[in-house]
Amino acid sequence: MKIIILLSQFTPTDVNKHLLDDVLFLRKQGIDARILTLFPEVPEKTLYRESLFAKENFSCVSFGRKWDPREWKKLIARLSEEHPDLIIVGGKPKMLGILCARLSHVPNLFVFAYDEETIRSSRSFFGGIFDYLANFFIVASDVTKEQILSQWLSPSKVAVIPAGIPFDDYGKPPERNIFSQFGFGDNEFIFLFTGDLVPEKGADVLLRAFSKVPEGKLVIVGDGAEKEGLQSLSDNLNLKERVLFLNEDGNIPELLMRAGAVVFPSKKEEPLSVFVPALISGVPVISSDFLGIEEMIRNGENGIIVRKQDSDDLAKAMNALVLNPKMFAAHQKDVEKKLENFSVSSHCAKLLSLVKTNK
Repeated sequence: MKIIILLSQFTPTDVNKHLLDDVLFLRKQGIDARILTLFPEVPEKTLYRESLFAKENFSCVSFGRKWDPREWKKLIARLSEEHPDLIIVGGKPKMLGILCARLSHVPNLFVFAYDEETIRSSRSFFGGIFDYLANFFIVASDVTKEQILSQWLSPSKVAVIPAGIPFDDYGKPPERNIFSQFGFGDNEFIFLFTGDLVPEKGADVLLRAFSKVPEGKLVIVGDGAEKEGLQSLSDNLNLKERVLFLNEDGNIPELLMRAGAVVFPSKKEEPLSVFVPALISGVPVISSDFLGIEEMIRNGENGIIVRKQDSDDLAKAMNALVLNPKMFAAHQKDVEKKLENFSVSSHCAKLLSLVKTNK
């Protein structure tokens, strides 16, 4: 079987990180999974590393002007030449990817609707028409499924498959205090935020809440359009000495093992898989109260649920954990039993089952 994942660029977004995990897992299973991008990579903003991909497994068609028919023809020819069994379209090139995949006569076409932009485009008239051409839309939760349904997209074409997490990467005892290089003490309570720095993630709410927490440090890991604004907000709140901004460079498992809590102050729904790395690592979670959160986080057992965009409620939860950092330790084994559905192996098995049913 050959699978091509079609992306605009292989930037370090949450969706692309999940796709990377899928590709690496599928290749270990002997499946020819490749990534094809439309635009060249920016060296400092890419997940591509030669240590992970042979040259034939990662390539770029160097797409030019979006509405130039010659560029479309080039992409269609490339897809026809590859002759994959499945094309997965993720992120920005959704409409372009769907149309070119169909014109190249690929038998199976899936769209990953794990990001807000893809979900939003499906609500538009033209986006809905293009959606009709895909075999399946893959979403992270029942809530997202309800959001994405339209006159063009029937429930039978939307599959709820949580993003997969590479379990083996997490939960290993740390060999060092990774934060010591930043001057953090061994007994410092560390709050960790990981994710794209975009408005809906609520990092601004987190900073305002942390300004009301007198002890501990906050580490924000990620990149995005809001980064400079968040750094300015941190300075204005007099948090410069207590807040550390880091780029994500593959060290999340090590960061988690040193964290006292992971905070998800999202203003909108998050896929439940975002909580899995923290829970595997035995780290308590503080999350805003979006719909469906109770499926993963049980208030008082493995985390604390707070009101969305309420910095006072978030600060209260953060202060409670600083005062009692071991408050959830007794429930760790119960949590681990519920996570298998979120493994990369489970995720990929469900994707492949859809390919088989569509033949």
